[in-house]
Amino acid sequence: MLPASLFVLALAACTYAPPVPAVTETSSPTATATATAADPLPLSGEFVSQGASTEGTVTVAQTSPTEFTITLSGFSTGAGDDLRLWLNPGALVKGDDGYYSAEGNTQFELPGTVSPTDPEQVFTFPIGALPEGIQSLTIYDYANRVAFGSAPLE
Repeated sequence: MLPASLFVLALAACTYAPPVPAVTETSSPTATATATAADPLPLSGEFVSQGASTEGTVTVAQTSPTEFTITLSGFSTGAGDDLRLWLNPGALVKGDDGYYSAEGNTQFELPGTVSPTDPEQVFTFPIGALPEGIQSLTIYDYANRVAFGSAPLE
């Protein structure tokens, strides 16, 4: 058994690293959620409506070597209790039926919820939560499993 003074010294040498928020990949087990300094940020785009009238712009920007932000400006969408941010490696395309969707079956869900009525929102995440090659962002109504609106990112 260690004397109390050695135990305190051992604890003093420990450091605490806060947990990194989890990124949930909704499909495709081979996709990765890592970022590199070569990712072309900032990216931005205007929302198009899908399951609900959705307006505004989104900007994805690296704010420090360890963080990036997603900023919604002039934003509004339909009512929802559990709206989430999804990053998509697939481009946003308009189908023959006139509806928009992200190509592919891979989306990366970020932690936290989106307010449907707050026109200016900023979300901060660790850079490790940014998937490589994102091309679009979706506001997803998790409770009803509906994409409310998406924005192509350039």
